[in-house]
Amino acid sequence: MAQLVSVLNSDIMIFKIAYRILVLMAMIFVALAFSGCSKSGEPSHLEPIISDLEVDEVSRTSARLSAMVENRGNGSFERFHFVITGDCDIEIRTEDIDRPSGKVVTTVAGLRPGCEYRLYAEGVRNNAVVKSETLSFFTLPNDPPTISALSVVAAGPTAAILEFDVVSDGGERVYEAGCYLKRSGETSSVNIEAYNLSESKGTYLVHINSLEKHSDYVISPYAVNSVGETVGDEVIFSTTDAVSLSRPGDLGMILKDDELTDDTLSISGYMNGDDFRCVRRLAGAPVISGADYHGPYISHLDISDVVISAGGASYDGSRFTEPDIITTGLFASCDRLESVALPLSVHTIQRNAFSGSRNLKSLTVPAMVSSLSPSADCDALERIDVSEGNATFNGHDGVVFNSGMTEIVWFPHGKSGEFIVPAMITEIGEEAFASCRIEKVILPNGVHEIGRNAFAGSMLREIMIPDNVRNIREGLFQNCGALKRVELGTSVESVGDYVFDNCMIDEIRLHSSIPPYVSANALSNNLGLLDHCKLIVPSGSKPIYRNHSWWGRFNSISEIE
Repeated sequence: MAQLVSVLNSDIMIFKIAYRILVLMAMIFVALAFSGCSKSGEPSHLEPIISDLEVDEVSRTSARLSAMVENRGNGSFERFHFVITGDCDIEIRTEDIDRPSGKVVTTVAGLRPGCEYRLYAEGVRNNAVVKSETLSFFTLPNDPPTISALSVVAAGPTAAILEFDVVSDGGERVYEAGCYLKRSGETSSVNIEAYNLSESKGTYLVHINSLEKHSDYVISPYAVNSVGETVGDEVIFSTTDAVSLSRPGDLGMILKDDELTDDTLSISGYMNGDDFRCVRRLAGAPVISGADYHGPYISHLDISDVVISAGGASYDGSRFTEPDIITTGLFASCDRLESVALPLSVHTIQRNAFSGSRNLKSLTVPAMVSSLSPSADCDALERIDVSEGNATFNGHDGVVFNSGMTEIVWFPHGKSGEFIVPAMITEIGEEAFASCRIEKVILPNGVHEIGRNAFAGSMLREIMIPDNVRNIREGLFQNCGALKRVELGTSVESVGDYVFDNCMIDEIRLHSSIPPYVSANALSNNLGLLDHCKLIVPSGSKPIYRNHSWWGRFNSISEIE
């Protein structure tokens, strides 16, 4: 019995061990089963899925490609790409995308217009290739060109320059572009070809000549490629007597010499050195290069609506335009020019801007000018007016003064006869009356300073220097060939160099009882003055002057009666 019990206990023990082994194996199997399946019960080694293949944003040469990549479990593509094939003998494989997931998007270029293409996607995993479905699409065909609106760059009485852009060539080379031109009210038109100003920008210019003055024209731009022609919107253009420049440098292109029918030229817009070189030639200035010019010429120039720009060639062979400045020599030696209306935007008129323009009769200083210097040798200039609103200068009787009317800035050379200087003037600037035709100047007692060469080269016949002036500056009467009588006030202390150089004075009257100091060169090139000129001095001071080292050299010295 005891042996039987022992056997039973042994069997039970073996059963328990076997049961535990079976339970353990079941647990391991279940664990392995769960680790080898997804939440949906699928195994982890299933291949990824490519779906939702699409193509959009299709143009003539490009398209946007997309597809969904669904990774299942641990399965994913190592590489992914799109493939395009077509009837146009083309195959394009996009760059590989590593480990794609979700929506994959790329853009492909280099397609041909108007072709049918087939698209599919490929994924590679463990050297196995998975392909998507295939779909077809068409690229857009080429179109006629697309052009911008027409703009007028420059316009003259009988010519115009127009501009437009070829915004798109439509995928084909533009082999012709231009404008259709017809008179307003007419049906037939002529085409005028354009030239490409910039291939990179597709900008075209059309130069139209032989228009009629004061006429209306209808102009339409056009461009042609192998697909077809595009004609832009009509523009109504009217010719006038004036020249309009939307950009500087075009005046010589639209203003032909043989088309000038009168002596007046009006210009608006923008001008640079090229344009002023053209104007100077028309105004009689020496020709810088090329054949001699013999007209026609202009006498009256209106550039009040012009903006002066930098750039272009030198207008006189050595100088260049500067923005909003009448630079030195800009109108120099323009012998045919009689009047000029300057740009309203000008703020500076430099010295000798008009020098040698011997027929210039009138000039107006614009309101914006804050810096002004005179020009020499403008023999016919009779008056210079100053625009109302100018805060720096003032005009009176055709003469330019500073704003406070205390100083003469520019006296016109052609002004003749007698001029009475306003009573508030205290200073006469350097060269203020130089080379002028004025014969007599009456200075107010308030003047205490007269600059160098103030009357040099003028037609002055007589002058009285006020009592408040102490110094007779250098060259004050130099080359005054018509000067006959000079009277110096009581306060004069010195006479500078070249004051009486090349003068034929008959009488010098002094009111100072003490002889002024005289520079050694005061009579340079004019020692004959000592022989024929009468020196008249204050009563009782003749002996003092006669014994003076310089004044005593005069042959004739007498006292004021």
